[in-house]
Amino acid sequence: MPVISVGLPLRSDGQRSGAVFLHAPVFGVRFALGQIYRLIGVAALAAAVLALGLSLWLSRRLSRPLHEMSEAARELARGRFDRRVSPPAGDDEIARLAASFNHMAARLGNLERLRREFIANVSHELRSPLTSMRGFLQGILDGTIPAGDRERYLRLAFDETRRLSRLVNDLLDLAALEAGDVRFTFADVDPAEALRRVATKMEPQASAKGLSLTVDPPPPATGPVRADPDRLEQVLINLVDNAVRFTPEGGAVTLSARRQDGAVEITVRDTGPGIPPEDLDRIWERFYKGDRARTRSKGGTGLGLAIARELVERQGGTIRAESQVGAGTAFFVTLPAGGAPA
Repeated sequence: MPVISVGLPLRSDGQRSGAVFLHAPVFGVRFALGQIYRLIGVAALAAAVLALGLSLWLSRRLSRPLHEMSEAARELARGRFDRRVSPPAGDDEIARLAASFNHMAARLGNLERLRREFIANVSHELRSPLTSMRGFLQGILDGTIPAGDRERYLRLAFDETRRLSRLVNDLLDLAALEAGDVRFTFADVDPAEALRRVATKMEPQASAKGLSLTVDPPPPATGPVRADPDRLEQVLINLVDNAVRFTPEGGAVTLSARRQDGAVEITVRDTGPGIPPEDLDRIWERFYKGDRARTRSKGGTGLGLAIARELVERQGGTIRAESQVGAGTAFFVTLPAGGAPA
């Protein structure tokens, strides 16, 4: 029978005193090695099964939200902006991606809502003067309006064309601003001179309503403001026009400016009816109808304040409003200061 022999010498006091010999049959060694091989095989198989299970679980965990986002993206492409995905538990990349996808879907839904509201508002604003002009002209053509009243109705139709022209121009201005197509030429502007120029241009309109339009001279230390002169004048004329249109006869509109923390603050204040608190934060929305600045009976297009805000922000400034019902409204335009104070 084949055996395996191993011998080891025995030493005592540095001298070889004997030897130990071990003999084992080869069959026993092979049996032991077979047991070891079987244990290694079982362990390897268990590790492979565990690794496969973990791979399948991880693959499903990764692919499920990705597949769901793929389906949701197709729904978004078809216009269903209310579709959301269920983010997986945890704070890994997939969970953050799902949260970002839901945020994007919410923003797209909001933009779509604003787009539809804008189209509806523009359609209404365009339909109103067109309907009026059609009625006036139809009445003149079919003889419903007497010959003596035709000139008056033609003037009314002409006023509607001017209103329609203002609306179209405001829409074009707002679209150009939002698209970044408006160029600004910055310079140091004297706020006192800017206010006097605006007051001079708006004086006939204020006088026609019996209003007092005054300019409080800015303090000498106010200094210039850094802005585009033409765009600044456009903003101020818009604000003064609003104030004049909504301030009752006998009221007052006051323009002033002052330096504040490295900036110049220009104020347009009126003694009109004021704006309710629930409307004050929404007056900058296009075509918003709940506040005085959007009342069509006053002749506004509902876009003036939105354009004013865009113009001010594109010049690195801010615009805000304060109002008290029955006590008037004040608009504050803050722009960076120009050169050194005088």
